[in-house]
Amino acid sequence: VMSKNKMKIQIEPIEIPDNPSNKVTSDLPFLPRKILNKDGTYNFHPEGIFSRRIFGKFGSCTCGKLRKPGYCVECDCRVISKRKMPIFYIELDFDVPREILNISETDKRKREIITKLYYYQGFLYDGEYVEYNVKNNNSGYKRDKILFGKEAILSMGVSEEEYNSNVRRKITIPHTSYRQITRTKDGKYFLSKLNKIYILMIRLNEKFRDNYYDGMTPLTKMNIYHKMGVELIKLDKELFQLLSENKRNIVTNELNGQRQTGMIRAVITNNFSLDEDTLIIGYHFISTLYPYLYQKYTHNGETDIDGINNELKKGKYLVLFNRQPTIGAKSIIAMIPIFSKVEAEKFVIQTNPIIFDGLAADVDGDSLNILALYTKEACEEARKLMPSVNYIEGSNSSIRNKIPEEFEYVKQLGDK
Repeated sequence: VMSKNKMKIQIEPIEIPDNPSNKVTSDLPFLPRKILNKDGTYNFHPEGIFSRRIFGKFGSCTCGKLRKPGYCVECDCRVISKRKMPIFYIELDFDVPREILNISETDKRKREIITKLYYYQGFLYDGEYVEYNVKNNNSGYKRDKILFGKEAILSMGVSEEEYNSNVRRKITIPHTSYRQITRTKDGKYFLSKLNKIYILMIRLNEKFRDNYYDGMTPLTKMNIYHKMGVELIKLDKELFQLLSENKRNIVTNELNGQRQTGMIRAVITNNFSLDEDTLIIGYHFISTLYPYLYQKYTHNGETDIDGINNELKKGKYLVLFNRQPTIGAKSIIAMIPIFSKVEAEKFVIQTNPIIFDGLAADVDGDSLNILALYTKEACEEARKLMPSVNYIEGSNSSIRNKIPEEFEYVKQLGDK
């Protein structure tokens, strides 16, 4: 949905099915007082974040007797398949925010407060937002005037349905092969940041078990919630770091096998009447590049292409334009998208050939990629990649994009 020059995307959360076999319940990585077995291998806790009973091994069990998915009765090790990887998870006793929040509130200040409330970075006291810190516990706040978490968020006008769509109690945990233990020559071991975060999450959650939860004051609870919110932010950063460094992990392989949303590929043609920053796109691609605009401006089978173009222009939206393989600094550029209403042009894209130099492109059937940018911040950053500000070749400071030839050609036309 687009409103006030901002495009919002509805992201459907993935629900993790209940399965005790995939659930981590202990914060202990090893069995107490027995970290190593006699053969020098680790003695992992059967319910912990390295459990062979939960995460298992690929292909065969520890003792080698089982070589198909299942559980080995001899070594208590699970055998799993990379092709049908289980979804491992930790289940919490209270609500935490999803990785990406979808908040319908349009007021900027109110939206910021709601986001902070989801992450337990603050609370409401007598209707006013208060930023949380450990000193709050001794500030003399009256219990009956403190609202945090769900109660506070609902009091801000968020519906129960929207709240539930933005929270979770299950947090996925990667397979142990992607967060291994580091062991030194002298026998010491080190847990990665990712493993430490998962352990701390389980420990924080344990504080809410049994009668301990009932005896807490609101701000004591808030302190635990706040710590969990901090750890969730760290977790997201560590996971993105893991994805960027490990190109052969399961998540990346899965993403590479999926269709890229908001992206199309089409044949390029000449249009000398365009300025160098403008890209004309056939109307056939509207529903793929901008599905929410397409839905907004399509009624009774007719699409208001002028309305879509006006909204893109008003919001100063850009697209990334790329010819594969990406072999140079100018192989990816940013351009201003305009959709064509012409039937004969519905399957092609058009640019001024003045930009072909950076793309190493021509019009003998070359196909190029277009990726839509949806946020104001992304479009602002992409302006640095527009052809109009990238005339200078980085390697030798020469003028690129055939500008000298274009200048000479126009000069000759003027002389005539």
